[in-house]
Amino acid sequence: MIRNASLNPVYDPVKPGLFPIAGRSFSALLLTQGIGDMYLIYLGAKRDGLDYHLAFIPDEFDVKSEEPFDADYMRQLYKVG
Repeated sequence: MIRNASLNPVYDPVKPGLFPIAGRSFSALLLTQGIGDMYLIYLGAKRDGLDYHLAFIPDEFDVKSEEPFDADYMRQLYKVG
């Protein structure tokens, strides 16, 4: 399984307000839902006698993307993989 994300939440203070709080809540929901999906796939693989391997972005990778399609960011992420 390949997870194109880190497995741990990143500390990011939220400014008071409906939209910033809602946005951060949605991000947290996506993170936990993705982790839950990984567990379901893992349990299904174990149940069916299949191997399970996981690749994800390690916490040590702290490079930030500057734009939606950031070639430099992608190259650095590729080197980590």
